[in-house]
Amino acid sequence: MNYKQFIEDLKLKILLVILLLLGACNKPIDLSEIEIGSKAENYNLNSNLFTKKECLDYLYKIDNDSIYKRIQMIDKDTEEGASYYSYFLSDMAISKFRFGKFTPREGHVNVYNGNISAIDISFPQEQLPEFVKYLYKTLGTPYTQEMETYRREYDYKPESYYTGLNTFEILEKTFPECMKDKNTIHCPVYLYWKKAEVYYRLETFFIPSPHSAQISNHLICMKKNTLSTPIKYDFEQVKIGSPEDSYPFEQNEDIQSQHHFAWDFYELTRHSYQKGDENIYTIDDIKPYKIEIKDNDDFSEYSLYPNKNEGYLFAGFKIERAKVIAYKNKIVAIYVKTHSNDFPKVYEYLRKRLGTPFFIKKVDIYKENYEPATLEALKKIFPEYVEVFHIDFEKEDPEYIETFGYEDKKLTAPEHILWKHDNVFCKFQVLGKPFVNKSGKFEINNSILFVIPKDTLNPHFLYQANKNNP
Repeated sequence: MNYKQFIEDLKLKILLVILLLLGACNKPIDLSEIEIGSKAENYNLNSNLFTKKECLDYLYKIDNDSIYKRIQMIDKDTEEGASYYSYFLSDMAISKFRFGKFTPREGHVNVYNGNISAIDISFPQEQLPEFVKYLYKTLGTPYTQEMETYRREYDYKPESYYTGLNTFEILEKTFPECMKDKNTIHCPVYLYWKKAEVYYRLETFFIPSPHSAQISNHLICMKKNTLSTPIKYDFEQVKIGSPEDSYPFEQNEDIQSQHHFAWDFYELTRHSYQKGDENIYTIDDIKPYKIEIKDNDDFSEYSLYPNKNEGYLFAGFKIERAKVIAYKNKIVAIYVKTHSNDFPKVYEYLRKRLGTPFFIKKVDIYKENYEPATLEALKKIFPEYVEVFHIDFEKEDPEYIETFGYEDKKLTAPEHILWKHDNVFCKFQVLGKPFVNKSGKFEINNSILFVIPKDTLNPHFLYQANKNNP
């Protein structure tokens, strides 16, 4: 190859490199490829395509009061010294951005302590039908949704400037299966997905006044734990039967210590039935009882203050309450109340640790009192224990119809579950004393109790043992 040919080839290669670089510069930024939780420095957020602003007012957080895991806007509550910024998509460069194949209308990327914490973007209203299809295709079926009913007769102002469609018509096109009749639609106002550890919430429309609505087409992507909470103590470390002084509860200002006193302790309850000439006793529950004054000297109680539960865990699960009881200087009971939305994983943990339970107490619940997601979770986690109460529609008894109505109303599900290992009993409370959430529905109210009960501590209280029961 002569020198002239070499120069021509070199020029061609340089030209190709320049063209590739220009193409890369013109390539839109796909926001769907930004990894939530990754380092912000991995992305060119400081370019002139973004406008950086310090976040002063709010942040997003997964609401822990429900297995819905709703994404809620909350007042800013960051750690001391933490940095929290939003990088807004520049209005002049909006054409440079994509989310998949969709061009956003506006949006921003939130960065908390140097990590991507959330992506918050809105799209043109007329794109809602195709955008919902795209999310179903890429994320699968939503794990839950919140529904609203609206009528065509309401004052829906046109929001789609390209198609002239009003809010009702866009919703009708997006969710044709949700039409109750030609003038009424019962469709999702919020759709929730989870893929890997990232949660997605799509707001389809919002209501500025009682008889009007506007298409929103607003997507938020985030992980559950935006704010880091330092772990202070995991109560799984407390072992039943171990010496009381093995644990530094006295030095912990978050824990109330009481010596020679405990409010109550636990005993087994049984029901009996006759089998021939023999009475058979079956353990069916572990319940608290009031400790008599003469026995109080033998007990100590350590309780986590209710407003001091941040950073405290049990087996890695966040807890709302914790109590440890010692009897004659030995740990004999550990009680923890876990978050309602963690009950599927808590149950899996107990099954793995303790094996098959020896008793399951079932209870009938009215389905209308619970969130649909709660009922689905019960069916999924306890398929062998959950039963649907079916109505006999052929039965023409007026009293029967008056009692049960015309649709299936009840579900039979575990109220509590019992295990036993050596002399230690475990009770997992599933549906005991439910509380009402923000939507007016009952929530799972679950807790774990490990205990050497009164019956075992003092043989005087032992009932007749059942051959097939612990």
